[in-house]
Amino acid sequence: MMRRRYRGERFDWVGWGVAAVVVLVLLVLLFCWWAFHGSVFGVLRTVWASSMWKALIVLVVLAIVGAVVDDGRRRRRLGVGTLFLVGLVVLPSLGVWGGYFRAAQLSESITVTEGAQPAYAWRTPWAVAASAVTSRAGSVVGTFEEDATTFLPATGGYVTPVRAKGWVKGFDQVVVQTPGENGENTVKVCNFDAQVPVARGWFQYNLRRALSFVGGDLMADPDDVWVYCEGSKARLVVPVTRYTGFPEQHEVPAGVVVFEGDSAVLDQDVTAGELPGPVYPMSLAAKQREASHAENGFMDRLFRRSGYETVGKAGEGPDAGNESELLLRRTDSSRWDFVTGLTPRGTSTSVTAVSTMAADEVHDGKLNTLTVHSMKDARQGNAALANAIIAAFPQLNWNANQLTLKEVAPTSSGTWTASITKTTTVTRLVEIAKDGAMCLTYTNGDQIDCVDAGGNSEDDPSAEEGQASAGEDLKGLSNEELAELQRRVADEFARRLGADGETAGE
Repeated sequence: MMRRRYRGERFDWVGWGVAAVVVLVLLVLLFCWWAFHGSVFGVLRTVWASSMWKALIVLVVLAIVGAVVDDGRRRRRLGVGTLFLVGLVVLPSLGVWGGYFRAAQLSESITVTEGAQPAYAWRTPWAVAASAVTSRAGSVVGTFEEDATTFLPATGGYVTPVRAKGWVKGFDQVVVQTPGENGENTVKVCNFDAQVPVARGWFQYNLRRALSFVGGDLMADPDDVWVYCEGSKARLVVPVTRYTGFPEQHEVPAGVVVFEGDSAVLDQDVTAGELPGPVYPMSLAAKQREASHAENGFMDRLFRRSGYETVGKAGEGPDAGNESELLLRRTDSSRWDFVTGLTPRGTSTSVTAVSTMAADEVHDGKLNTLTVHSMKDARQGNAALANAIIAAFPQLNWNANQLTLKEVAPTSSGTWTASITKTTTVTRLVEIAKDGAMCLTYTNGDQIDCVDAGGNSEDDPSAEEGQASAGEDLKGLSNEELAELQRRVADEFARRLGADGETAGE
């Protein structure tokens, strides 16, 4: 009797142990589902979108079945080995074909024309605004997401989200830099009603997880996310994409998800001007531009014989790190586009085309058209252009005054604009004509000095007239003539001594 009782107690303990393990496993699975909901959907989307991954799953299932089922004729090892060899050939082939197929689908949205590009307004370079936000934000407490700084063409300003301090936190504030008429930036701050998710957040503040509850098929690139202020309330805008097609899928836009504190709303169709920033995914626009490699077929793509690359492909020059998909506002309307200077694929750095794409509207499932404007005469590469600008205007004392050149923007078919900056301030602009002639100007457009395509300074006929007047009795000059003479003297003083009147020793 004692022995039976002992065995019964032992059985009970084992039963309770197994039950506890089962409950623990279920709790862990439930927690993982709650915490990593977005990652689960992300893996499922990736597998279903790729013909290579689907084929791999089929081969693995067949291999398992072949290893388990024995037909009595000892063909089991031969079947598994055959499947392994087939996989070595089929899977890499599907991977290469899949990449080409996706690019070919996107390349159908590309249009090439010899027509002139639209004209765009100059903007403060992104790198300048991003680096300036921390010094202009006043008493804001939080982690500034400088890489998420975004230009808003509707206002002409830049916005930067701020992440709350702590372990499990999201965005809670937005800093807005808006340029004023006198060149000074005004800064304001607005707040979210509740913290919103971030790209690398934890749990409820993880962006991928939050989007999966809006729609399991929705995807977002962190670089596409931006914020803005609607009155005193902050908003988070997430341009989203989804996969379409079979057996190899490609991305298409799916609208935007707008977070307003605890709420998230999917808007599948956004018309031009409805929101103040880029509603079309910039990452998808870049993939469409890169799809130009597949326009002329598989072999041309494989041997790098077709398509375009960006002006910063060498990783140097004024555009390094921000060489493509510049968000610019058109001068003739309220619309804005993604604009990119293009070079031929290969080693050439000459700029031969400009691509433009509408960034202010998006429609679910429909790719925006990428228009490539081919140039009749190629422009000098931006890295070489930067050196030419420095050589053309030595009076600025570049090194002594710590001046750098940023963001050569394709502002029109005839003239491009580069910004001369000092730390977090734009001090001058350079207008570059397509024949290589350049003019140094103030940010308000007033001209300082010009050089021709050979780098020679152009004489201003009115300058001699002004100098002659200076030798005469100043009392004989009218107020307007005296003011004009004073302006010319100030410009000449700035030309000789450097930007903002600083000497070479300063």
